[in-house]
Amino acid sequence: MILGWIILTIMVAMYGSKKNIGLSAFFISLLLSPLIGFIYVFVSKDPDTNKPYKQFLDKAKREVYKENYAQAIDDYKNALYHLENDYKDLWGKSAKDRDNLILKLKSKVNDLESKVNLHPESNPPHKELS
Repeated sequence: MILGWIILTIMVAMYGSKKNIGLSAFFISLLLSPLIGFIYVFVSKDPDTNKPYKQFLDKAKREVYKENYAQAIDDYKNALYHLENDYKDLWGKSAKDRDNLILKLKSKVNDLESKVNLHPESNPPHKELS
């Protein structure tokens, strides 16, 4: 019985580590029950859901896939803005990781801008809303 409790507690902690709450999930499971620990982990938010840069990055990738390069450039620039200005947004990442991601995104923007300049017919300008 105790061995089963510990095994389930470790499983809950491993599941919780994907959401950056593994240690607290471990202690909740160990002290209260693995079921309560599992519920705690299940209702906890995924760490990437509240990151604006991540949302813009995902949107930019979709736009590149659809070959809508002008919108992709805008989305990559929005992601860069959030990376450069929202330090609290990078919980768990080091400054070096952040700087590497910024360089990678700037390179991606430059590549897309050169692609748009080489093939302007594939990306018509945005229409102004009136």
